[in-house]
Amino acid sequence: FRLQSQIKFALFSDKPLKTILITSALPSEGKTLCSTCLAMITAITLGKRVLLIDSDLRYPSLYRVFHLSNAFGLSDVLVDSWPVEKATRNTKLPNLRVLTTGTRPSNPSQLLSSSKMDDLLKSLGQEYDLIFLDSSPVLATPDASLLGMTASGTILVADGKRTRMKDLKRAAAKLEQANANIMG
Repeated sequence: FRLQSQIKFALFSDKPLKTILITSALPSEGKTLCSTCLAMITAITLGKRVLLIDSDLRYPSLYRVFHLSNAFGLSDVLVDSWPVEKATRNTKLPNLRVLTTGTRPSNPSQLLSSSKMDDLLKSLGQEYDLIFLDSSPVLATPDASLLGMTASGTILVADGKRTRMKDLKRAAAKLEQANANIMG
């Protein structure tokens, strides 16, 4: 509930957040579940136009969650082989669309840190009230730190039973080094 309150505050503040990165220290700590739930809650209860982007180009998962094809998506948009209008797809929920990863690229970090990614997020920010980025884990790849520089806010997910405090602190430090705005 605290995160939902922070998101409400972020949406209705003088300078609203447009993009929220969801990451974790290590794999399997619940970041995809968290990003999916936050996107659904924001779309349903607040009636906001929400886009959920699978930005874990190495180990995608949102296509499975929403039972979508992953034949095209974010990586294809970034290399100009697919238009973003066709790559974003409806879900069964009103106000919620998903952009899967698409073709597995050989250079995920370069794509995610490119000016094309920045431009894409700015463009999508005009169409959607809020964009959630489901990212790779901070300690596993540089991708989340790179996206943390671009995202308006970052949520670092931890599993209360599995995440070790030292890993959580290292992940938070990496995000802070990237000047990520850690919301919680």
